[in-house]
Parts: sequence; structure tokens; C-alpha cells
Amino acid sequence: MNLLNSNQVAAKLGMTKGAFYQLKHREASFPKPINVHQKTLRWDEQDVNLWIVNKKETAYGESVGA
Repeated sequence: MNLLNSNQVAAKLGMTKGAFYQLKHREASFPKPINVHQKTLRWDEQDVNLWIVNKKETAYGESVGA
């Protein structure tokens, strides 16, 4: 399991950290973070990748990789 911080998730999505925070509040389907410490949140990279694939499938109406 590879855990990403908010900067890494934002970079993976190609957006600023501020835009990422708006997206995670706007998109109910976005993976929930893992609270690894009091104020330390991380996202499982596999969950983020799966979310991206699902968004792509929804946008194009087809299975990615088919």
C-alpha cells in the first residue's frame, strides 16, 4: 500500500492543492483519507487510481482498457 499526502494526490490529478480540496468536498465518490495521526491524512494510491478509472469510464461510457 502506497499512501499519498494531499500534495501528491493533487499532483497526480494535475491540479493545485486548493483545487484538490474543493474537489474532495464536491465529489462524494472521492476516496476518504486515512487518518494516520492526529492531523496527518493520507490517501491510498490504489483507491485514487480506481477513482480516476471510474471517472473516466463514466465520462466515456465504456470500460477502460477494453
